This record gives sequence, structure tokens and C-alpha cells, in this order.
Amino acid sequence: MKKRIALLIIGLFVAVGFVFLVSASESKICREECINNKNLEREKCYSHYESCKEECTDRKCIRLCYNENKDCLKKSKDEYLKCSKKCAYIGKNTSCMNGKYKAGETFLSGCQICECNYNKRISCKKTDFCNFKEVLKDKNQCESSNGLYQQLCNGPYFDIVCSKDNFCLCDGNNDYGCPENYLCLHDFNPSLTRRGYTIVGWKNLLGFPLGDIGICAKKPILESCGNGICENMVIEGREAESSVNCLQDCEV
Repeated sequence: MKKRIALLIIGLFVAVGFVFLVSASESKICREECINNKNLEREKCYSHYESCKEECTDRKCIRLCYNENKDCLKKSKDEYLKCSKKCAYIGKNTSCMNGKYKAGETFLSGCQICECNYNKRISCKKTDFCNFKEVLKDKNQCESSNGLYQQLCNGPYFDIVCSKDNFCLCDGNNDYGCPENYLCLHDFNPSLTRRGYTIVGWKNLLGFPLGDIGICAKKPILESCGNGICENMVIEGREAESSVNCLQDCEV
């Protein structure tokens, strides 16, 4: 009997050791792939930078190329860190919300984009336009649909501050409209470079209140909306659902 128990314990240790070795090997392969991908992406960044500079005729253009390259390298670094972090958890059953999301998976929640982290915690960030990928910035298309094409402005009339970009504004006191296949999005959060106290509410360029205006956002194509399942996972090549773009599947 004792001999049988000893054999079982030895077998258990062997099995655990084997799983550990397999996991360690997979983690090593994963890290190597992360490094290779990072090097390839960095080469693409530098190649694009050189091509960009060759087409420039002034310093302003070269500066833009430099900034693009800087952003490209930062993105490459961020992707590498995310990739290598994932490798350390290969073979480990790490998840969030009682297994609903696996570590590293990204999903939509209302106007936020969330990620299941490897410490089993969820981190979320509110996006500028409630996870809508496209807002209308075409002046002709906006004005032909009775929209107000201007910057987002707020503040007192003598110290008004506006966003860098123009948008197609809708609803508000004058009941502005949006083109077909667009909706009037009221829950948006574009950052305006303003410090200190300001007056709440959006204004026109003369400082007069616009009321409860929204921004024309293009409706996403959601083939699965209405099937009773909230398909909110962010997967390349597919629009994710949320309580904003598919309330019938994703109740708040």
C-alpha cells in the first residue's frame, strides 16, 4: 500500500514537472516571437520614415515625418510589452469576472473600452466618441443634412475656446440633423485644451449657447445585433457590440 502511494506521488511530481517544462518552453517561444515582431515593426517604422523624408521639401514636412516615426516606434514598444507580458502567463488559467474574459482580451462596456489584465483586474477607459469609429467631418455632407459644421467651443464669449477639428453637430436648440446612416451622439468626450474655470455647455463661434448638441456618428454594421448575445469582444475585422450601438443585446 505504501509503495503504491509512493508511486502515485512520484507520478504526480513527474506530471507537474512535465507541465512546467512544456509551459516554460511555450513561454520562451512566445517571447522570441514578441521580439521578432517588435524588430519587424521597428524596421517598418524606419523604412517609412526614410521614404517620408525623401518626399519632403521643407523642415516642417521632415518634422511631421519625425513625429510619425516617433509614434510608430512607441506603438511598437507598447505592443511588445503587451505581448511579452502575455507570455509569462502561458499555461496559467488567468481570467476576469469568473472566467467571462481571458487575460489580455479587450471588450466594450458602454462608452468604455476595457481589458482583462493579467492580475485578474479589469481596467477601462472612456473613449472620445463612445467607441464609435467614425464621426462626420465632411462640411458639404453635414450642411446638406441640416447639420452645423464647426468646432466644439465652450467658455464665455470673451474667452471662448474651441477644439482643433470641426465636426458635424446635431440636435440642440436649432434641431440640427445628420445624414442617413448616422446617429446623433450626445455622449462624447473630446478633450479641449483648456485650463481653469469655464462655463458649462457648448457654444457657437460667437459664444451663444447651442443647447444639448451631439455629434453625427456613423452607425456601425452589426450583423449579429438582435441575436440575443452581446458580442462585445474587440476582434480585428469585426465591429463589437455595446449597450450604445446594440441595446437589445447589451442591456446596461
